[in-house]
Parts: sequence; C-alpha cells; structure tokens
Amino acid sequence: MNALLPSLFVVAALFATSSPTIAKSPEETVGDKILWKELNDGKVVVLPLGLPLLSSEPGDDEDDFHAACAAIIIEAPVKAVWDVIADKEAAPDYIESLQSAKILEEHPDYVLIEQVMKLGPLPKVTYVVKHMPLPPHEVKFERHSGDLESIKGFWKFMPIGDGSKCLVIYRLSLKPGFFVPNFVIKRSLKKSLPEALEAVRDQVAARALAAKKN
Repeated sequence: MNALLPSLFVVAALFATSSPTIAKSPEETVGDKILWKELNDGKVVVLPLGLPLLSSEPGDDEDDFHAACAAIIIEAPVKAVWDVIADKEAAPDYIESLQSAKILEEHPDYVLIEQVMKLGPLPKVTYVVKHMPLPPHEVKFERHSGDLESIKGFWKFMPIGDGSKCLVIYRLSLKPGFFVPNFVIKRSLKKSLPEALEAVRDQVAARALAAKKN
C-alpha cells in the first residue's frame, strides 16, 4: 500500500493543477452588481484587479502596478468572438494601438507573433508575443522576445444565458523596460483596453453582417 502512495499523490496533483477555477456565472466573475448592471447596459467597464477569478497564473497580482483589466458583454456566441481574437494578423485593422501583427511560428499549443504597438504616450515598441489558446474560453499571452521587458495577459470568454451573448474579459500587464511612471502605464491601459474591447465588439458585429449578406 505504501508503494502506491507516491503514485496517488502524483495523480491528485495532476487533477489539482489541470482543473481551473470555474465561476458559477459571469455575474459572479464580475463580482459587483453595479458593474454588472453597467455591462448589461452596453458599457465597457474597468474591473478591479486582484479578484481570484481574474488571475490566470499565480503571482498575477504582483503585476497590478502596471496592469489593467476590462470587460464587455458582446451580443454574440463565444465562438464568434473567439474567431475574431484567433484571427491574429487582422487585429491591427481594428485595434488602434496595434500597428502590425505577423505570425512567425505556429505550434500545436502556441503561436509566436511579432507585433508593433503604440500605446498612448509610450514610445512605439516591437516585440514577439507567445499566444496560448485554451479553447473555447481563454487565450493567454506573454512576452517571448523584443523591446518590452514584460507583457502578459489573457482574454476570457463566458457564455451568458442561452449562449447568444457572452462576457469578454481582457487583462494586460506591461513593463516597458525603460522608465515610465506606473501611473502613466495604468492610465494608458485603462484607456486602451476598453477601446480594444469596443473594437472587438464592432468587428464581431461587422463579420456577422457580412456573413448574412453572403
């Protein structure tokens, strides 16, 4: 029996690390009734950092000084939003801060993308980001190489009700690698993240309209 204990502990650890925390509902994820009402009224909201369900990795809270998180409800199924986010090289067409995006390498569990970004008052930067899709409800990304010291975040997609609409959450932390006051970074992110979510919403709607015409 004692010989089996190490194997049992390994199995238990695998289940513990491979089973993510799942919210009972999108509303529970947002965690605030006022913010949830604003979302349902069609607004984009900046979410408070530090909520357990808004962290993909241990230690995400350490990035809070140069991070932001925002959310939107999009009137479309998760798959429609996923398809827009997955079309990585098209992102500069509708996200203002992203000037270019080029796929460098594709692997079974991640994609390397070279991006050029101009975020608010910060200088233009070129970097390679590692995108790690976890379909159908999350895409993680992190710095691979380039100008930035660190870039990390995620997109999360949660169906609402009958699945005809979904909650989309976008978190981004950014360390430029050169001196920029933290308040400047946070202010830029709190402006650019809601703008990116609105752009994704508009892109989803535009693609749905184009599909109907075809």
